[in-house]
Amino acid sequence: MRSAGLNKLALEVQNRSSYAMTTAKKQLLDADDCSETSGIEIGSHPATLHLRGWLAGISVRAMALFELLACGRRRMPFGYRPGEPYEDYIGYLTPDETRQLASCLEHAQPPDPARARQDYALFRLQQRSVQNARTIDEVLPEHAASFLQIVQQATQYDLGLLCSI
Repeated sequence: MRSAGLNKLALEVQNRSSYAMTTAKKQLLDADDCSETSGIEIGSHPATLHLRGWLAGISVRAMALFELLACGRRRMPFGYRPGEPYEDYIGYLTPDETRQLASCLEHAQPPDPARARQDYALFRLQQRSVQNARTIDEVLPEHAASFLQIVQQATQYDLGLLCSI
């Protein structure tokens, strides 16, 4: 614009764009300060793998549905870019798939969280030795109770599930 002699217009566009960026940043910071959560935390990446292994022991269908939700087996229609607002969703389940998952988990009992923490500590200790044959998905999941609760609640209200990473 400047090379075409439109300095005043270029300056106005630049000011508007920096104001829009400042406003957007302020809105994101305000949203981060909100004390209300909009989801449930099921743990970091290793904890997700623990859940996956535990589900495989209960039902292959439950594990497959979990992989659609949390392991990147199904992509969101608008893509996935970590750290981008509204674009950090890795997968989802439809209400029907959530009901199927709930029916697979109907009689599942979560392991004791304290026992799961001990199991993970033992696993980490065994990782240092050469003779260990266990893999990370064989470790008891500490967040299984939370996961079962959110699946049941979503089913009660006929909702699907989204997973953000």
